[in-house]
Amino acid sequence: MIKNKKSLLKKEFDLFRGLKNESTKQIIERYYNLLVNMRRVSINKDNEELIEKLADALPHETWGTYLMMLRNKKGFSNLTLRKFIEKIEAQEMAQRKISRMKDFDGEQDIGLYYKAGLNDKSTNMSPKVQNCVLGVSKLTTITDNRTITDITEPLITDNQYNQWLWL
Repeated sequence: MIKNKKSLLKKEFDLFRGLKNESTKQIIERYYNLLVNMRRVSINKDNEELIEKLADALPHETWGTYLMMLRNKKGFSNLTLRKFIEKIEAQEMAQRKISRMKDFDGEQDIGLYYKAGLNDKSTNMSPKVQNCVLGVSKLTTITDNRTITDITEPLITDNQYNQWLWL
């Protein structure tokens, strides 16, 4: 019975492929399940063979380019199966993020980034820049010895700020 199970698991490993409409996560879960069953009956494969089998099981149209780059990267031969799967999962998250960004068709509310009620001249600047660059000085100047309450002019004017942007 055990010999029969061993031969079936070896054959399943040899034929392992991703199924149509199966997600990467599902492929990895199914692969892990196969490996657990193989270890139960003392079937061991080396790390390189485990990684290659999983890489071959991933859909080529989605993963071909990334896997080629990964295989050509220094240190690929030293990867463990766990590290390889972490890289695949990280890349999949990056692909999802890019996909969501491409599919976004809404408009952003630019008003969220600016203070409401600012005059038309100063609405071209972000609030952080305006507060930092055009903010009112709170320090007593050494040159004219005015007190803190006497200093109410901006550190630079709008015109000076615009000139600084183009330097």
